[in-house]
Amino acid sequence: TTTTASSASSSSSDISNSENKKTSQIFAVERDQTRFTTLSNLLRRAGAYNVKPVHSDFLNLDPWNEQYKKVTHILVDPSCSGSGMVARHGSSGLEIEELGEVMHHGKRKAAEISSEYLDEESFVADDNDTSKIKGGLPATGQERQRVLTLSKFQQTILLHAFKFPNVKRIVYSTCSIYQEENERVVQ
Repeated sequence: TTTTASSASSSSSDISNSENKKTSQIFAVERDQTRFTTLSNLLRRAGAYNVKPVHSDFLNLDPWNEQYKKVTHILVDPSCSGSGMVARHGSSGLEIEELGEVMHHGKRKAAEISSEYLDEESFVADDNDTSKIKGGLPATGQERQRVLTLSKFQQTILLHAFKFPNVKRIVYSTCSIYQEENERVVQ
């Protein structure tokens, strides 16, 4: 049994295509009504009948509830700053052509391109925002505070995932480039 604590509705349908789809039950948890409706529609269209959408806050799920205490795998995909999403920030990450190069040349090319864009000393978030990122956080006060708040929320969700008594594996995923929302959450 798998639970996905997701704020992104597409990840649940990806999980449903696992080899265990005849024997596993997947719970896709979404608290926002609009995203829950989208999630439910996507799952139905994809024929992901082993995925049960749950309209709830993941933090309100009781890990000892009969329905959830058998959960063995959890994908935590919490709300994040979205700083690594090309569509959200234009050229804030890899350009489309470079994505093609990564797919063609593999991890080595990805490492070369990533180091070019994700230099720890500085990074320009997008063409319209020249604020620099130092130490894995945005330099502007308002965005910095938003990332710190999100980080605390992400840590709370991740810690809740560990409360499920039969969990064997937890995968944590964001679309953020900030260390504060990634490495520092899982440390």
